[in-house]
Amino acid sequence: MKISNAGYIAKAIALIMTGLILAFFPKVLTWIFVALGMIIIVSCSLMIVPALFSGDGGSFLSGGVTGVIIGVIVILAPKIIALGLAIFGGLGFIIWGAVQIGKALKSEKGSDKRLFGMIFGIAITVIGVFMMFNPFSAATVARIIIGVTLILLGAYNIYIARAINEHNKGASGNIIDIDGYTVDDDPDRKYLQ
Repeated sequence: MKISNAGYIAKAIALIMTGLILAFFPKVLTWIFVALGMIIIVSCSLMIVPALFSGDGGSFLSGGVTGVIIGVIVILAPKIIALGLAIFGGLGFIIWGAVQIGKALKSEKGSDKRLFGMIFGIAITVIGVFMMFNPFSAATVARIIIGVTLILLGAYNIYIARAINEHNKGASGNIIDIDGYTVDDDPDRKYLQ
């Protein structure tokens, strides 16, 4: 039976393109947010102008002002997301590191395992502190890691699509391959009942 690999190919293209943009071309993503934010600001500003001159545009005025604020937030979204990712990620790493240090201190295992647990906890805590106090550098590193991971996932989907293509070369279009098998006529028809 043949299997379609179109979904894997489409997913691979989407993952690789997104990964490339995130890891190596972040300005493209920033410009997309800026363009989207500007479209929102301009369209909502066009709602404000008639509302100011008509005198009866309360809902248009409030909707336009709200839209302009949303447009500004969309323009600033990449920086806000990067800052939030670094701060909350750093806080998460600090908590994880503190838990690991606590486990190492309470552990009754050999001194080597306690030492490894302590070093691991301290390293995670240091990474968390770095992320919190240097959020934009940490966000850049996180963005690159996520981008490279997406590229690798895309490459894996290409591998799956290639494996499906190899499988399809030897597969027939039939669900059950009955080519080359003949059935003798049964004059009594006892096998067909």
